Amino acid sequence: MSIERVLFPTDFSQAANSALPHALEIAKKNSSELVILHVATPHEYDPSNPEYQYLNTGNYEEYLQESMNRLSTSLEPRLDTSTTITRDGSPALGILRFLEENKADMIVMGTHGRSAIPHFF
Repeated sequence: MSIERVLFPTDFSQAANSALPHALEIAKKNSSELVILHVATPHEYDPSNPEYQYLNTGNYEEYLQESMNRLSTSLEPRLDTSTTITRDGSPALGILRFLEENKADMIVMGTHGRSAIPHFF
């Protein structure tokens, strides 16, 4: 099976971004395009969400742009092709919507580090 596009969804958290080296390695080995997808959830007031501190400061859009730029810049010396996309809404639905509209051969994403039982629920 040929892997032409690798999707890397991220919320910019340390747990999510721990999967980035794996996505990079897979994309490099297969000469694939790496797509970075962030689904912005400004309505989500969860203090554990990395975006939480920016929601009421008026700096949310700036935070998103800087975060995407930081990830994209970290890729440039190691990968020829990358695309960054930001969407609004539920992360799960945003990922599914992206996949309905675009082909991706593989998804590489991190988890929040929950143990098996809480992660299951």
